[in-house]
Amino acid sequence: MIDIVATSFWTNPDLRYTSLASARTGYTAEWVNRLKWGFKQHLPGNWKFVCLTNETDGFDGDVERIPFEGPPGWWNITQLMSPEITKGRMMFCGLDTVVVGDLGGIAALDHPFMLPNPVANRFNNGFCVWRQRAVRSLWDAYREWGVEPDPVEVPWRVAGKPSEMLFWIRTFGRPNIGRLGVDLAPHQVVSYKLQYRKKPGFYRRKARVVYFQGRLTPHLLMGEKWPNDVSSS
Repeated sequence: MIDIVATSFWTNPDLRYTSLASARTGYTAEWVNRLKWGFKQHLPGNWKFVCLTNETDGFDGDVERIPFEGPPGWWNITQLMSPEITKGRMMFCGLDTVVVGDLGGIAALDHPFMLPNPVANRFNNGFCVWRQRAVRSLWDAYREWGVEPDPVEVPWRVAGKPSEMLFWIRTFGRPNIGRLGVDLAPHQVVSYKLQYRKKPGFYRRKARVVYFQGRLTPHLLMGEKWPNDVSSS
């Protein structure tokens, strides 16, 4: 059972940190609403939708807004790991995500922390499912270091890639990571860049979630016909 579905959205980002699509131009509060409706169509259960944001206008009434504790940035995703938000299970994704099929099977998976693994030894945080107690070490490190870690003094970066969530996990007490789309829910959580666009016919039948990486994002593909999706309509 999922208690919280969450995303993150900000405008006027610090240009040093552009790893999340919510920081790129082309996204508005309307994209948050579309993402929520995609989950409403495909995720069963009595869950709440929250958005980590400092914006105030344009959101549907059932989107609960949580303000950033500091300047908006990619690291603030860890703020959503707070036990004050939920002590249960959370499903998180960026705005560069399209929900295209039933998520009931993924929600029912009994695993403490799941991430996509589109390339061997390379996890992605575009779509995550966790139990709060499984990410407590990440939360504790976030609280200790503060809301805007110095990329020089604090080792949040690896090889200049600030979105390296696997490094967080290795540094702060790596939990047993479930590989979404591989061992768990095979072919159901897929990267558009690395998987979907290479075999679109195959993944149209299999995928439940398509997440984006790099420069290509959903709002640049408005003509794409996603199966069973309401978020891009």
